[in-house]
Amino acid sequence: MKKIYYLLGLLFITGISYAGYKKDSISIAGRFKGNVSEGKIALKKFEVGAFEVAAGSLVNGEFSIKVAELPSGVYRLQYGKILNDHIDIIINNSEKVIYFEMDTEAQNELPNFISSEENKKWYAYQKESRLQLKKISESQDRAIIEKESAVFYKKLNSFLKSNKGTWAGEMVKNMQHRFDEQQLKNQSYRENHFWDGIDTSNPKLLSSPLYVDHIFNYVKYYMDPKNGFSEEERTDHFISGAKVIMEKFGKNQETQKFALQYLSLGFKQIGEEIALQFLDENYGDLVSQCLNETEKSEHEMRLASYKLTKPGTKAKNIVFANASGKLQNLDDLKTNQTIIVFWSSSCPHCMEEMPKINEWASQNPEAVVLGISLDKHKLDFETAAKNFPNIIAYCDFKGWESQPALDYNVMGTPTFLVLDKDKKIIGKYGSFKKIKLAEVLK
Repeated sequence: MKKIYYLLGLLFITGISYAGYKKDSISIAGRFKGNVSEGKIALKKFEVGAFEVAAGSLVNGEFSIKVAELPSGVYRLQYGKILNDHIDIIINNSEKVIYFEMDTEAQNELPNFISSEENKKWYAYQKESRLQLKKISESQDRAIIEKESAVFYKKLNSFLKSNKGTWAGEMVKNMQHRFDEQQLKNQSYRENHFWDGIDTSNPKLLSSPLYVDHIFNYVKYYMDPKNGFSEEERTDHFISGAKVIMEKFGKNQETQKFALQYLSLGFKQIGEEIALQFLDENYGDLVSQCLNETEKSEHEMRLASYKLTKPGTKAKNIVFANASGKLQNLDDLKTNQTIIVFWSSSCPHCMEEMPKINEWASQNPEAVVLGISLDKHKLDFETAAKNFPNIIAYCDFKGWESQPALDYNVMGTPTFLVLDKDKKIIGKYGSFKKIKLAEVLK
């Protein structure tokens, strides 16, 4: 189970029943045809995360919200419960009325803007380019592909020229224009060409979902189980991917700070402690510039935990109860080697790893495995622990507030610490396989 951190941002909420709008307010309305979940509709602004700035109700497929004039940019209108139920809308503050219609039952349908000339142009281009790219990708004839590709780029350049300096122009310019989406499924191609043609040093684009979407799409490839990456491979790719992203966004201080904050937030959310440590240790000065007081405190705690688990460091004491209920200290374990594993019964990966280390412990009686459970319920802990008789299992039922977890700033489970006979740390690992690969077991 991963320890999840949430970034919640709420600037202000505006419902359709509110009457006291400013004179310069912007009206955003739409009508959905087809099966759409009734309920809340939200307008979100982009920074490091998505911040809700307005909300209303979707009734009989229709909604209408009014907002005070917002900073110009591209906002995301979330109209359904799943992540893809959204429409990106340009708000340029010169257009005070934005209205669209959309058929949600039509496959890959885009909204049809009735008012808002800039959104009309933007979505008209997207619709036309999709058809052109589809025609190219489905053709097997090289001559047709070359001909249609030339047509595509001619239209693209024409659009960029006539919409230079607009949000529509910037968004189209920084979209990924590829004729064969299979290319992005090739790992080598992704790593070498994903960022081709994308301006990663334009602070203006921070006020759009463009950078958020691109970074997310770049790293999510390694999170997809269908791609067959092990936990270890995934972590390695996150680190190498973070290096590429920081280099690409490093030409501008604002975009570099954004990339660092977004990656740090993402790695915290999914419990990728090793990748987060890479960012903390390699971009420490920049990290300190990006954080508020709460985040700085968290960052300092992480840095302290890295020092605490540095190889050669004396392990901080852990007080635990043995099988008979007697309290013991870590130094009371007189063994050649000690392995500490932080785990919980609700963590699927833990339930894969614990039998492996339990088996190893049965074959290596000269070593001790101390399992610190982060469960909160006694029955859950005891039911799981009885399956691991060769592990000293202890739980104080405080979950992530357990003192050992706090002392070692444990962010995800399972987390392994290997200690020598003097209780000095040999290494910290995310799986039993990594321990074996490190060849530190005696």
